[in-house]
Amino acid sequence: MPKANKLGEWKQLRLDYADFWPEREKLPDIRGSKAMIVLKPVGSFAEFVTQTTIAHCVENGFPPKAYPPHLLHVSIAYLGTYRKLPHEILRWAKEAAEEIQAQPIPISFDCTAFFGHSGDHLVLLQSTRNNALEQFRAQARSLMKKHNVPDLSAAGFRPHMTTIYGRQGVPLMKISQPLNWTATEFLLIYSHHGESRHEEFGRWRLDAEAPPYPVPPEQLPMRI
Repeated sequence: MPKANKLGEWKQLRLDYADFWPEREKLPDIRGSKAMIVLKPVGSFAEFVTQTTIAHCVENGFPPKAYPPHLLHVSIAYLGTYRKLPHEILRWAKEAAEEIQAQPIPISFDCTAFFGHSGDHLVLLQSTRNNALEQFRAQARSLMKKHNVPDLSAAGFRPHMTTIYGRQGVPLMKISQPLNWTATEFLLIYSHHGESRHEEFGRWRLDAEAPPYPVPPEQLPMRI
């Protein structure tokens, strides 16, 4: 049995990857670099996530495989995989990003899961729906479409932060209390395949004075 994490008992969540992503045989075999709109944690929170993951690996007898703080991210829109820099698409994406008007987004990771075709990746998740995050993603995708930017994002949206790629047996982590952070900016990045490097092509602040996110109908108060 793996050792208990010193942070206490975590809530665990096991998701089936096939619930929200196409079956493996339907995915194109393209090993290129990805253009994405992402949220990135910064400072002490990002460092804490990486150090917590390293401690979890070591305590369970595995090499420290945690993703470094500067690469942690939450994907919002996947704009395609490319063999070389898609300069025109990145330019269009920047034009779309300039039109986004959105407030900062509170995020609370309270569980973990295995993602990937074979459950190879360890991720942090929020077990409940995050309306602000969903509305921000919808706005970003709509504006990308308006500016003719390809959007190859999965139909289903499971916002997550990957902490280990290729976990090789590392078990689920456990958490005693939610890991809370507020995204105050979003980025347009180009993730270079095999280089562990994100090239930044734009960074925009989320504005606290922007219009509030719409409330889903199921969350509106009922009139009596």
